Amino acid sequence: MNRLFIFFIVLFTGLFFDRLDIFKICLLSSAFHEAGHTIIYKLFIGKWPEIEISLFGFKMKNIVAHNKYYVFIVIRGPLVNLFLLIFSLTLYNNKATFEGYIWIIVNLIIFIINMLPVWFLDGGQILYCLSPIYQRNYRILSFFIITVITVMLFCFTGVKLSLIALYIYFLLNVLNDI
Repeated sequence: MNRLFIFFIVLFTGLFFDRLDIFKICLLSSAFHEAGHTIIYKLFIGKWPEIEISLFGFKMKNIVAHNKYYVFIVIRGPLVNLFLLIFSLTLYNNKATFEGYIWIIVNLIIFIINMLPVWFLDGGQILYCLSPIYQRNYRILSFFIITVITVMLFCFTGVKLSLIALYIYFLLNVLNDI
């Protein structure tokens, strides 16, 4: 099936059944994250990048891999989520609402996950640009980090099946690069 068709099915299903606005907040935070990447890309490179849509969100297709501006382009997405997190903390500090806490948690999770030193995430791309050791061993290190985090979450949380699916997704991304 077409990826875009599947994305829109997931999107409309999520929006229709999202009574707590969690899906909407995740989608908006992901859009802000990718907007951070694309705006800096446009400023440094001079043209708009292509955005790939999948079931797991948005991903910017980069055609200027690892040039001198690459670290600035990659770090901008997580910095947008960090900014939204800090802004939300100050905004909702005195008047706590459910949506406010979800906004804070979603942006914190997006920031932490994207800063993991896994090859296809923003943290791994930054580390790849800055560390020759990581450049030589990024597949092994990414596989090890994904495995350790999945085992820890599997042991300490009650969410087993979704963690296995997430682990398979991460492994497929790592193996796709080989």
